[in-house]
Order: sequence, then C-alpha cells, then structure tokens
Amino acid sequence: FLDPPAPENFTNHGSGSGFTGRLDTEPSDRDRLRFYFHHKRSGFQVPNELFQQAAGQRQDRGTRESLGQASYQRTLSAKWLFDARLMARDVDARLWSNPLATPILASQDRGFRELYLNSSAATTQGRHSIKFGAESVLTSARELFAYRIADPSFFEDEFPLSFRFQGRRRGNEQSAYIQDTIRLGNLTVNAGLRWDRYRLLVTEAAISPRLGVGYYLPKTRTLLRASYDRIFTTPAIENLLLASSPAAQSLTDETSGLPVRPSRGNYFEAGFSQAIFSRLRMDASWYLRRLRNYGDDEVFLNTGVSFPIAFQRARVRGYEVKLEVPSWGRFSGFASYSN
Repeated sequence: FLDPPAPENFTNHGSGSGFTGRLDTEPSDRDRLRFYFHHKRSGFQVPNELFQQAAGQRQDRGTRESLGQASYQRTLSAKWLFDARLMARDVDARLWSNPLATPILASQDRGFRELYLNSSAATTQGRHSIKFGAESVLTSARELFAYRIADPSFFEDEFPLSFRFQGRRRGNEQSAYIQDTIRLGNLTVNAGLRWDRYRLLVTEAAISPRLGVGYYLPKTRTLLRASYDRIFTTPAIENLLLASSPAAQSLTDETSGLPVRPSRGNYFEAGFSQAIFSRLRMDASWYLRRLRNYGDDEVFLNTGVSFPIAFQRARVRGYEVKLEVPSWGRFSGFASYSN
C-alpha cells in the first residue's frame, strides 16, 4: 500500500471496498443519456521504520470518495453533435496516530467537494473538424492538520513542539476552448485556443494557444510532425490550504511566504514516423518544456501524506524512440527507449 521504509515491511496492511452503478438509455435515435455513480473507501496502515516498530507506533490512513455523474449527448444533424456533462464529487481523507507514535504524533482530517459542468459542440464542415465548449468547476476544501513532536532530538532544526492548522476555502474555475483539425491533402493542421480562469488562494487567468502540424510523404511513407502548446495547470488540491498558509511556512526559516500558484509553460515537440519495409514502424520524438511555478509534491515523513509545492522554474527535455512490429504472422511486439 505504501513503499516500506524497512525491509521487514512493518504494519503495511490495508483493505478497500466500493460499489458502482451505471445506467445507459436512449430516449430516441438522436439522444443518449448516461448516469454513473460510485462509492469507494480504503483503509491502510502506515509502514513503520525499525525504531517506530520497536516503540509500538501505529498510524492509520483512510480515504473515501463518492462520485455521481450524468451526461447527455444529442445528434443535432449529420454534421453536428452536442454533449453535456454534470459531475459531483465528495472526497475525504484521514490520518491518525496512537500515543506511542514517534518521532511525531500526527493527525489529519481533510475533505474536498467539487461540482463540474461541461458542454461542447462538434461539427464537420468540409476539410474542418471543429469542436468548441466551456467548463465550470465549483470547489470547496476543508483541512485540519495537527502534530506533536515526541522526540525533538530526531530533528536537526528546532520546530515548535506542537502545531495545529484548520482552514476552509471555496473556489471556482472557468474555461472555454475552440479547436479545429484541418485536412489539406497530405497536410494536417490541428489548431486550438483555450482560456482559463482559476480562483482559490490566488486569482489567475491565462490564454493557451496550441498548434500541431503533420505532413505525410507517400513515396517514403514518412510522417513528419511538430507541435507547440502553451499550458496552464492548477496545483493539486491535497493539503493546498496548509501548504500555502503563513502558519505552516513559518515552521521553517526556508520559506517563500507565497501560496502555491498554477504552473505555466511552453511545450515544443518534433518527430517523425517511418514505415520500414512492410513489417516495421519507427516513431521518434524530441521535446522541450519550459515552465514557471512547476508543480511537484513533498511527502510528510513516511506517511504517504503529500503537500503541493512549486519550483520557480523548470526545464524538461528529452527524446523517445520506438520500433514496432504491428503484425508479422502470429508475432507482434516493440522495443522503445526514452531519455
């Protein structure tokens, strides 16, 4: 359930359960309705290190999620399709420790509620395949986190012997987008534009253009491709209020005093696909990603409880190569390398 910090793999047991329901119906030849619901829970122990096991520590975590979703699709005509979706989700997670926990007794009780609405329309007009739509998200987060240090000598720096944080916040997100796939003979162009607005601990908005181009060379059976994406990614909701709070950041001198912000970046990619004889296909890609406020997470000791963080800047670059045999009699397979 969690990566054991000791080979003996102490207290690493858990259980889970859940149920799911789904109903699909077609009131008419043009209409389709789908309803979906699930409820899931899990509970598991936090693996001990050797000295924690000797002290008699017992830490447990539990999670629960309830999700309901309704979607509607209507064929307006031979060239138009409408789609709408409504989703509601309720999630909570807990962590608790027995009195023998060391070097720290920690507890957590957090919850998250989300209401999501999406509507879109798609059409095919000659060489164009166009899709546009809008999304809206309403969120509500609550967090309670506390600790008491049982063994101060375990920590190199001095921290308060006890700490308690409680927070609650409501937020919302809105977005709208339009995209078009254009086919011009051997040339295919995929262009799009997206607008996002995010409001929780910070309020930010972004416009994200996207462009992809592919060109096929029939004589050599080669597909050349290149793309550019500007991205806007909101931070993870888990413990976001705590990680961004002045109270938690004051626990150490190494602090920015800033809330965790959304990530922004520019993605570049180029590559090709090449047919080799009649049995093989090679795919190769090179990519470069430059980001600000690059999102990541930190883990609280060995509990598996994570906190969102952000690096001021990041650059990711690499390439991938894949050689594939789609079908050769009864044989198929591939070999790949990425760096």
